[in-house]
Amino acid sequence: MTRGPHLRSGLLVLLLGSALSLGSNFASITGNEDSYFYLVQSPDFGPVRLGAGTYERSLLSCVTMCVTKFHDCYSVMYNSVTHLCTPGGASDNTNAPPASWEGKLYKRITCDFGSGEFSVVAHGNEAVCIGVFLDWVNYTSADASCKEKDSHLMTVKSLDRLAIVQNISNTTGEFFWLGCNDIMEEGTFVWADNGQVVTDDEKLKYFGEGEPNDMGGNEDCCMFVWGMMMLNDGFCLDEMAYICEKRWT
Repeated sequence: MTRGPHLRSGLLVLLLGSALSLGSNFASITGNEDSYFYLVQSPDFGPVRLGAGTYERSLLSCVTMCVTKFHDCYSVMYNSVTHLCTPGGASDNTNAPPASWEGKLYKRITCDFGSGEFSVVAHGNEAVCIGVFLDWVNYTSADASCKEKDSHLMTVKSLDRLAIVQNISNTTGEFFWLGCNDIMEEGTFVWADNGQVVTDDEKLKYFGEGEPNDMGGNEDCCMFVWGMMMLNDGFCLDEMAYICEKRWT
């Protein structure tokens, strides 16, 4: 197996959000890595309203106003037709969901920046909270390291997520362990975040042609292959870099 150039640093944190185009489901404030908001589809309840609504020209200006004015801004409601912007706090079941005139609910998402190991990386309609680790370890060690950081090996369940990994691999020239394997049952790959089976459609979208193929009868762990720029099943005892993903909080 031909490897890409090995960068010696043990950790690489990438902040690509400002350089990539966020889709309409996200809003981000330039220069504030913690201020990402995502569209909540069909919310059952809503946030505490922090104040009267104001009229803002865009979703971006709406979330900027909220974060700047309210220290407990955790959401906004924005009507893209009337441009009404209502700042919101935390959501719970004691608060009504947005009325039609209030518009759509966007909830703030945060990433664990305290350790300096994780950051928000975005592409299209996906934003993930990830840490990129360049020390070479086997799959079991990578999986254990992510769990120690209250995270899991990154999953690739959309083309936007695949593009995020492609960009990181292009930047580093590295192969990466990712979050799926068929260790428990040969031929049945499962995702590391929730144990769901990797579907045939997902294999066609995210794996290289003819993969996974269990070459040699012992390829059970998912890796991203620099050069091919797609997923592949690999020998779990191989050593390479890895990407951990935290759930949004």
